[in-house]
Amino acid sequence: MRDPHHHAHFGVDGTFGFYSWYGFGVCAVMVLVSKFVVGLILKRKDTFYDD
Repeated sequence: MRDPHHHAHFGVDGTFGFYSWYGFGVCAVMVLVSKFVVGLILKRKDTFYDD
């Protein structure tokens, strides 16, 4: 039978709200990284339509 109580494997993952803050932080990092990577691929020069 599975133990219903969570036991922290590392010290920090036993703190209050760790998974909420971890999820928020990872989501924010993914947004920033994707903005940078997609910006490199899709970004055009300022004079793109002037040519």
